[in-house]
Amino acid sequence: MEKADDYVHKCVRFYYREKTPTLYKNEGIKLLKYCNSIHIPIPVYLLFDEELLCLKNTVFTNGNATNSERGCNYNFFSNMDWDTIFHRGPFEMCDRDYIVNRRQAELLSENPVPLKYLKKIIFRCEADKKRAINLFGKDKRYMVDINLFSDKNFTPPKNEEDENNFINDYSIEYTYDSDGNRNNFNLSLNFQKYLIKDKYLTEIKVKDINKKYIDLSKYKNLFIVNKESMEITPNLLLRRLLKIKEWGKIEIWVNNVLCIEEFPLKDIIKEYRIDKESEETLAIHLKFRNSSFKNYAHRVKIFNSNNECIYTIGVSPEDLKGLEGVLKTKNCNDSWNKVNYYINDVLCISEYI
Repeated sequence: MEKADDYVHKCVRFYYREKTPTLYKNEGIKLLKYCNSIHIPIPVYLLFDEELLCLKNTVFTNGNATNSERGCNYNFFSNMDWDTIFHRGPFEMCDRDYIVNRRQAELLSENPVPLKYLKKIIFRCEADKKRAINLFGKDKRYMVDINLFSDKNFTPPKNEEDENNFINDYSIEYTYDSDGNRNNFNLSLNFQKYLIKDKYLTEIKVKDINKKYIDLSKYKNLFIVNKESMEITPNLLLRRLLKIKEWGKIEIWVNNVLCIEEFPLKDIIKEYRIDKESEETLAIHLKFRNSSFKNYAHRVKIFNSNNECIYTIGVSPEDLKGLEGVLKTKNCNDSWNKVNYYINDVLCISEYI
C-alpha cells in the first residue's frame, strides 16, 4: 500500500463523495481478530460547504492523494473525470484500479478549515447520535443516514476481514424506589446484523461517580441476559435488579470498541422546562427525583449559533430551593442559542432556546 507523502499528511483532506472504497474496506466494527488492523469502527461524516472549493491554499487531486495528479486552478478542477469520481455499481476487473482510484479523489486544504463551513454531522445510526448528544449536547447539524455508509451494512461482504456489525439503536430505562433512588435498569440493544456466536463480544463496564471502574465480578449473576435465538435476531436485552445509586457511567463495548456511554446521573432530573421570560431573563424550571441533587456541583453553559460557549455560570443547590426549583439568568441576549445544564460535569439537559 502506498503511503501519503509529507505534504498530504500536513493537509486537511476531504472526499467529494460518500461510500468511498476506503470506507468500505475499513468500516467496522470488525471481527475481533481484525480490530487491530486499519479500522474505522464508528464512522461519522462531516459535510462541509462547497465554498471550500474557492478558498486560498485549496488543492485538488484527480484521484487518491497518495498517487494522483494535483492542481489548484479551475482548468484542472473542471477537467477531472467526474463521471468516474461519482461512479456507482460494478465494473470490469480491467478497469478496477482506475475506477477505485478516481472514486477517492480529494480536496486538500493547506490550512486548518474553520468549523463555520461545517454544514452537517452525519451518523450511521441512532446509537452513535445518542452518544454524541450525551457528550456534547444537541446540535441542529446532527442527522442519521445509514444509506450514506457502506453497502456491507446490508449485504454481507465477500471477505471475512471486511465483515462488520454495530449497535444500531438502544434504549435504557431506570426504575426507582419510594425515595427516588435508582434500583433497576433495563437496557435493550439492537444490532444492525444478527449476532453470530463467538464473533461479537458484548461487554458492560460501569464507572462510579468518581469516574473509577466498579468491579462487577463481585456480583453473582449480575445480569439476566435474554439470549434466545441470538443467532437469528439482532436484539439483546440486559436487565438487573440492583441498587445502582453509586453508578456514574454505563459503557457498552463491542469487540473492545466503546459504543455507548450513558450517565445515570442525568436521570436525577425528573422534569424540566426552559422559558425565555423576557428579552434578558431565561428561566430553567427543574424538578428533581430526590434531594441527592444537593450533593453535586451544578453548572450552566450558554452557546451561540456557531455552537461556541459564550457564557458559563456555576449554580449553588441552594439557589434551586427544593426539589422543584427555578434558576433564572438575567444576562440573556439575542446571541444565546442553546442551553446545556451539567451536574458533576454530566450533561443532563441540552436544549435550544
